[in-house]
Amino acid sequence: MFALFIAYLAAVAAITLGPAPAPDETLGVVRAAVTWLNAHGVGVSYEGVEFAANVVMFVPFGVFVGRLWPDVPWWQVIALGFGTSLVIECTQRTFLPTRIPDVRDLLANTAGVALGLIESSLVYRRVNGEPPPEPVMPRPRSRN
Repeated sequence: MFALFIAYLAAVAAITLGPAPAPDETLGVVRAAVTWLNAHGVGVSYEGVEFAANVVMFVPFGVFVGRLWPDVPWWQVIALGFGTSLVIECTQRTFLPTRIPDVRDLLANTAGVALGLIESSLVYRRVNGEPPPEPVMPRPRSRN
């Protein structure tokens, strides 16, 4: 599983740290799909698709880290994902003038890590016959 994680990180690096964004023909396909969806009543924007793609790209990060190092607290896994995304955005800003770093990418990537961690935990529990965790409800404060 560790080798898959390394391959995943290499793919993320290739996608996010290449000297230029995706080729125009790829972006043209996405824009055409967005136009088609809007014409058929599905309100979606290119920016929304890009945000969702950033979320999806970091879901495996949460899954891999959550499974490879199960004793690491959830908040540290999310912090590690945030830090990884921050390094990507800072590298784009500092060394890749054709790239456009964006705080929304940082938020989307971190959300993807959290979703991956949650998904991994729920699948692990189901596979191992454990019930999913109960939602934690705050206790009412006593009035003393």
